[in-house]
Formats: sequence, C-alpha cells, structure tokens
Amino acid sequence: MSGPWEEYRVTDTSEGPWNEFDRRAKPTPVKIGAEGFADAVKAEYGERNWADRQIIGAGTALSNAWEGVKQILPGMKADDQTIQANRVIAQENPGASFAGNLAMIAPTAAIPGANTYTGAAAVGGAMGLLQPTQGDESRLMNTGAGVAGGMAGQFVGNRLAAALQSKTASEAAREGRNALRDGVLSKSQEAGYVLPKSEVNPGFITNRLESLAGKAALKQDATLKNQEVSNQLARQLIGLSDDQPLSGQAVKEFRKVSAEPYRQISAMDDRAAVALEALKKVRNESQAQWNYYNRSANPDALNIAKALDDKAKGLEDLIESVAKEKGQPGMVEALKESRKKIAQSYTLQRALNETTGDVSAPVLGRILAKGKPMSDELKQIAQFQQAFPKFAGEGAKTPAAGVGKTEMLAAALLGGGGVAATDSPMGAVGAVLPFLSQPARAALLSKQMQRLVKPSYGAGLPARIGGAVSNQLPVAGAYGALEALGQ
Repeated sequence: MSGPWEEYRVTDTSEGPWNEFDRRAKPTPVKIGAEGFADAVKAEYGERNWADRQIIGAGTALSNAWEGVKQILPGMKADDQTIQANRVIAQENPGASFAGNLAMIAPTAAIPGANTYTGAAAVGGAMGLLQPTQGDESRLMNTGAGVAGGMAGQFVGNRLAAALQSKTASEAAREGRNALRDGVLSKSQEAGYVLPKSEVNPGFITNRLESLAGKAALKQDATLKNQEVSNQLARQLIGLSDDQPLSGQAVKEFRKVSAEPYRQISAMDDRAAVALEALKKVRNESQAQWNYYNRSANPDALNIAKALDDKAKGLEDLIESVAKEKGQPGMVEALKESRKKIAQSYTLQRALNETTGDVSAPVLGRILAKGKPMSDELKQIAQFQQAFPKFAGEGAKTPAAGVGKTEMLAAALLGGGGVAATDSPMGAVGAVLPFLSQPARAALLSKQMQRLVKPSYGAGLPARIGGAVSNQLPVAGAYGALEALGQ
C-alpha cells in the first residue's frame, strides 16, 4: 500500500568511487521511526475529505487480507509499512474499516451451513488467519480469537433471529384476530367514515398531534363527520340526491313505490286487497312500538313489536300465495323484492330521527346484533358502529368541538405565564397554542391523513433491519475479537 508517507523514506547517501561502475547498485530504503510514521499517516489521512476517508478506511480490509496472504505463502514478502498504515487508518476510522471487512466477508453468508456455529467459526477463523501480524504477534492467537468471536456473533445472531421470528408470529396472530375489524375499517373508509389514527395504528408523531387536537374534541368532530356519512348511505338506499332531506315522508314515498307489486296483486283478488290494507295497519303499529322501545327500552313494547312483525309476515305470505294461484310466478319474485325493500324502509325508519333527518348508527348496530337482515347501506352503518362505537354516536347528541371556556383559559394562562417568565411581550406567543387544536383536528380527519389510518402488522423497520444484519453478526464478532487484541 503506497501513500504520501513514502516521502519519508530516505536513501543511503554513502559515496564511493565504485558507485559509478556498479550500475546494479540500488538505494537502500531507510524507514523513519514507527511513531513518526504513524503521525505522518494520521496527518495525511486527516487532510482527505470525508468520502475519501471512508473509501480508504474500507479498503484497509482487502489490503490487510492480501498482506496476510503474502505472509502465509512462501516466496512472498509483506509490506510492513502498509500493514502499519492500515492499522493507523483503522484506528482513525473504525467504522469504515469494519464496513470494509463486512463487505469482504458478507458473501460467505450465502454459503450453505454458514449460518451455523461451525460456519461462523470457519468465517471468524479465516478472518483471524488472514490478519497480518507484526513483531511478536501470534497468527494462531488471531485465528483463535476469530473463531471465538465468530461463534459469539452467531450466538447473538441466533437470539436476534429467534426474537424476530417470535415478533413476526405474534404480529401474524394479531392480524388474524383483527381480520374482521380491519375488513370493516377498509369498507368504512371507502364510504367516507373517519377515525383518529391512534384508534388502529398509534404513532409517536400522530399521537402528539392528537394530544394537541384534544381527545374529546377530536371524538366530537369525528362523530359529527361520520353522522353525515351515515345519512348519505341512507339517502342512497331510498334513492335521494345529496340536496334532498332525509325525512320520514321520503321513506314513506320510497315504501309506496316499492309496494307497487302488492297493489297489482290486490287488484286481482279480494283476499289480497284485504291483506294489503291489514298489512299497512300492522306495519304502522309495529313501527310505533319499535320507536317507543328505542326510546324507553320497555320490554312490553318489544314483545308487541315482535308479535306485529310476525303478523305482518303472515299477511305478506298470504298475498304471495294469491299471486301463485293467479298463475303469475314472475309476480312472486317481484313481490319478494318489494317485500325486501319495504322491510329495509321500516328498518331505516326505526333508526331515523325525523326531526333532524339523522340516522342513528347505535340503533342500527343493535338491530344488526339481533341478526336482522339489512341492506348493504344500512349494514355498513351498523358494522361501523359495532367496530368503532366511540365515533358512531348520534349527531343530535354530540356537542360541537371547541365550544367552551377551556381554550380561552388555557390561552390566558400560557400567554400571561410566558410574559411573566420572559419579561417580554414576546412571551405572549404561548397564548396561540390552545387555538392550534382546531387546525390539528382538521388535519387529522382530512382525506390525506385518513390514508394513514390503517393497521400495520409486522416486526417494524428496526427489527427488519436487525434481521437483515443478523447473518453478518459472526463477522462483527470476529472483527470485535481481533480489535480487542489490538490487531
């Protein structure tokens, strides 16, 4: 290995008349002292830029290995100054030197059996064997240190790999447990529902932002946004546009249109006509009982509502049987579809606050829990409420966020405290902090941030990096052992 320190070599200046006749005579190099040489290498190395220092430092690994080979093979002579210079550079930049050794030996990890204790001992021993020696240093000791260090590195690598496997298995199990909830979350996000990220995938930065936003206020804003989503899904069910109010009358009109097949059948037979009129009355009475039960949880109202529903089903069966008698099987299918839409309309009406035009997600959640069939739209509302009940309350019962004395008092305290602490009007800037909660809530519930609200499974980036380098720990162990010997 050559370098600027070569200028410190001096030649023999002895003169003699024979010199001019001996053309084969060569100058004899004379080295300066070891300490002076080390200082020269340090000085020149330190003047290089950062990138050059890393390249030179990494290059000492291959250079050392070659010098070690030359010491082992007969007929070859190692360069002591190169060995000494490499050691000085490794001391000055141990990170680059280690990286060079790792890059040189890393491909051995792909050899079958290399990730065993025997393979690690072989890799570490090879590193020690190829380590050049000087003076009374022992190649045998280097080899033994490399073997021991490699096996120690393998031990640590095995423990790290086992921990990573355990973490991976744990995360896979957690993903399996949360599969149903995650499926609901994915569909709910497509529909427009929003959640704080901490609900499914906490993170350091977003948790701090949620703290600034205020936990209760963030819940209130999310609930009010989700109420609008629920209302929109209900509008889709009965075919209303965005600018049409969701009212009890609109639900009744949808039911009236959906009941057209029943009217057609009733016109053919008196039994069907009488059953249709009775069905209307029974359904109205049932809805009234269900509304009363939703408000009071009175068990008698529940029993009456269930009995009326059973009676309504019997009347619908009668109407369908009439259609079969009349030889119109196609009408039977139309009746079934009509019956489904009418049932959906009554389910919607049970959950509808006809004063505000809001659909109650909690009511639909309770209906779904009882196993009642629902349309896709109402089922989406109910499933979201069951999975994330804290953010699927009723809009009419949810106060607007940020309305209260807390922010004003906090602003006054922070502003006044800042002025007192700094003895300067600039200290009042602290009064702004409480008012950042509203922008923080808006950011957290925005479409851009909601893309991040998805569960994350796996060992995490640090663990994945640890797994990637675990196979290289035998090299690290061997390098560390040799460094401990001062080689």
